[in-house]
Amino acid sequence: MTEPIRVVQWGTGNTGSVALQAILNSPALELAGVWARNPAYAAGALAGCATPAPVWNDIESVVAAAPDCVCYMATDRGRHQDVVAEFCRLLSAGINVVTTSYPMLVHPAGAGPDTQRRIEDACAAGGTSFLCTGVEPGFMADALVLHLTSLSREITAIRVQEAMNVGTYRGRRWRSGLGNDVATDAQHYVAGSIAQNWMGPMTMLAEGLGATLDRVYEVREIEPAGRDFTVPAGTYRANQVAALHFEVIGEVDGAPMFVIEHVYRLIDDIAPHWPQPADPGRRTTRIRIAGSPDIDVDVALGGAGLDATQQGVLATVMRAVNAIPILVAATPGMHSPLELPLITGRAAIERSMRRTNVGVG
Repeated sequence: MTEPIRVVQWGTGNTGSVALQAILNSPALELAGVWARNPAYAAGALAGCATPAPVWNDIESVVAAAPDCVCYMATDRGRHQDVVAEFCRLLSAGINVVTTSYPMLVHPAGAGPDTQRRIEDACAAGGTSFLCTGVEPGFMADALVLHLTSLSREITAIRVQEAMNVGTYRGRRWRSGLGNDVATDAQHYVAGSIAQNWMGPMTMLAEGLGATLDRVYEVREIEPAGRDFTVPAGTYRANQVAALHFEVIGEVDGAPMFVIEHVYRLIDDIAPHWPQPADPGRRTTRIRIAGSPDIDVDVALGGAGLDATQQGVLATVMRAVNAIPILVAATPGMHSPLELPLITGRAAIERSMRRTNVGVG
């Protein structure tokens, strides 16, 4: 019988707390410990575990535990250099890293050559592998799109669109400027940062299709609510940004080829003229590939008791957790779905079959 893969869960926030339960429930994985900025945050998630796992808030304790993999889900907002340094320390110590943080890294070149070189050097030193993934980016706008293009004879444009309510998201540190005062938004939002954050998917699409990007740029719109309101994500004033619409556009041969379009709302009735969710109760991604043939695909996440935000969090987590066995077995280096074997829900099937007493060959 194959020994389970020993995993440390790094972070216990929106995604980390869900990932912790996914690791505990996976027949292929064994929880080797938890890193939490405040160890008390991990207590509730670990309650009832048959074998209590250690909890640390320093990196050297994680290194000393020598897990096979760290599932890294701490925030990267405002701390990119710290996150890269932590990646490199773990990787150089012989610990593989799968992460949903720093989403530019869904493609190794997404954050630029200096960051790529640092992480590649750490992988070489430790004989380890690195993967950044998720649901969007990390799957919907890049890996899934590339699978769909295998049906194409000709491609003239690709658009991926998502519209959702994010008012139930825990925490208020939005990358995009949601919650900014509209009068001072330009002083706080750095123009071009959305496009920069989506360089990973853009780079993956271009490489996967053999195209050369001339440039990548953004078009961004914001709308205030015009009234004070409170949602689970927080309390907002009438003049704060309550809805955001952006397009990240990748040009090839001087014309738009790849468009990633998102609408985020804190309350549903803001900017009704912007794209709406296909189903308000489900996180839905629309993929449109123009060419021969035209390909139109809507992917809707669901689940009893889960709102659209929670559906996305769960899918993000499972994409990373399901990748762990493949990453641990991969050759050392930074990876993307372009060269890894297909990431599937094998462990989910095995768990379901064991619960129903059906053998797995």
